[in-house]
Amino acid sequence: MISISSYKNKKSIVLENAQIRAEFIPEPGGKLASLINKNTGYEYLVQRDNAVYRDQTYNGVYVEGECSGFDDMFPTIDTCRYENEPWQGVEMPDHGEVWSLPWKFEFDDLALKMSVEGVRFLTGLKRIFFLEMKIHYV
Repeated sequence: MISISSYKNKKSIVLENAQIRAEFIPEPGGKLASLINKNTGYEYLVQRDNAVYRDQTYNGVYVEGECSGFDDMFPTIDTCRYENEPWQGVEMPDHGEVWSLPWKFEFDDLALKMSVEGVRFLTGLKRIFFLEMKIHYV
């Protein structure tokens, strides 16, 4: 089952079957916020105790944000300058671009599709999450 819900003060999308409950936040970052084993109640991802999600702006300092769940770090993990053309000298944000950007999403009975477009690097990233808990990057 796939449904709309809320995680803290954020809109979320929940993928759920008999064994696993996965909750995603499209904005910001397309984060996998929670991954719970429904048989044991075990939460696999780090959670913060705060009731309000700690947003972070584009090109912000990652550790000043929510710092929980599972984030995609693309195209880098550290702030640095790109070495090759056509982006030679362009500064790459802390933990990459996509963790702080809003992701588009759509879903049907079988899968959640999420996508984001980069700001400085004009690259796109797409992910498809299936109820069988497979993840495809395309």
